[in-house]
Amino acid sequence: MDNDSEEKRLDTLILGSGNILFGDDGFGPAVVDHLIQNFELPKKALALDVGTGIQELLFDLILTEHPPEKVLVVDVMDQRDPPGKLFWLKPEFLPERTSGIFSLHLPPVRDLLLELKKKGVEISLLCCQPERIPDTMQIGLSHPVSHAVLKASDKIYRMLNGTADDSD
Repeated sequence: MDNDSEEKRLDTLILGSGNILFGDDGFGPAVVDHLIQNFELPKKALALDVGTGIQELLFDLILTEHPPEKVLVVDVMDQRDPPGKLFWLKPEFLPERTSGIFSLHLPPVRDLLLELKKKGVEISLLCCQPERIPDTMQIGLSHPVSHAVLKASDKIYRMLNGTADDSD
């Protein structure tokens, strides 16, 4: 890799995944929005609200010659924990199959994340236990998930700046 390419390469790409029209599914985009509005991210970090378009972006990252060193996906995942609970996950531990049209966790996304990992990209997922994802459009996060947005943003910021502790 030449020096010019190395200078332009992102260290960390943060992807807020989810649909803001369906309650707590908007957690990922809300975290990215909060990060951008309230924190000064390092120059080699980029936070993007990818909505429900994560599959296309991951595919593009696989095809690029110089992917970022790290990709952090922020989304909800039902683990039957208390609403608003945050947890870290590696792509290998994503379920192979789940139901739900807007699920990040459908097999193509899992496979794309694992393919990126094969290219040497460090992949992490910061997930939040949703309280509710309605069947019909309902904008707005539940109280526990709204509170988790603040905690997740702080965790990500500390991770980017090397100040995260073992409890993160």
